[in-house]
Amino acid sequence: MKKTTLFAYLTCLIYSTVFSNGYGQHPAVAPAGIPADEINVRYGTHDRNVFDLWLADSNEPTPLVIFIHGGGFVSGDKSKAYERDEIDFFLDKGISYATINCRYMTGEPLGVRASLYDSQRALQYIRSRAKEWNIDKDRIACYGGSAGAGTSLWLAFHDDMADPANEDPVLRESTRALAAAALSTQATYNLARWNEVFDIPVMAEDSSGVWRFYGFNAREEIHTPEGQAVIAACKSSQGSRRGGRGSCDGICSRNWH
Repeated sequence: MKKTTLFAYLTCLIYSTVFSNGYGQHPAVAPAGIPADEINVRYGTHDRNVFDLWLADSNEPTPLVIFIHGGGFVSGDKSKAYERDEIDFFLDKGISYATINCRYMTGEPLGVRASLYDSQRALQYIRSRAKEWNIDKDRIACYGGSAGAGTSLWLAFHDDMADPANEDPVLRESTRALAAAALSTQATYNLARWNEVFDIPVMAEDSSGVWRFYGFNAREEIHTPEGQAVIAACKSSQGSRRGGRGSCDGICSRNWH
């Protein structure tokens, strides 16, 4: 069973990596023909730090769902959402919808952290303009497939990374998602645990795939205090309560709509 699960995940990962490139050329229009209210909104300095936003028609601040595309952190685009019926579904329910782009782990020295931190900042940026867009900043959920799914869980279960004293007002906002949904997900980005989770050899902690995933230049870096801090930051939480807010081993749900 675990071998089947691993094979299914790897199949989805390869598929999304091979076929996800080039989506960014499509217009930001939902399947029902509804164009995005905001297109290519810039939330950071990198070329891929952009998102599209559909705003639900409401007199009251609306909940928001954020879609994070898959692609193994090496491909994919926010326009993957344009073909999904969820945009129309959520808008019909009075829920606004955003789809975001993030850096790939291959183009920056940060490894997977570049993608994770971009998703974090996109969420914070939307919160910083919530009043302008009539969004309830306390009712924001995220979801995605593969890399987007794992990122969604990382945001939902990680300790809040808001920095109230930061000079950048965006970084003062909360990084927590109220809810997360995951499709073809990875349960943790502590890759050393994958052998335990799948009960078959997947990768050694100091293999080249692992230290490059985290953005290290050499395998020795993974065992330094700084390296261990990087791995800890990529985990869903510093907590250890199985099935609770401090762990990704269980699913936490709350009434948000």
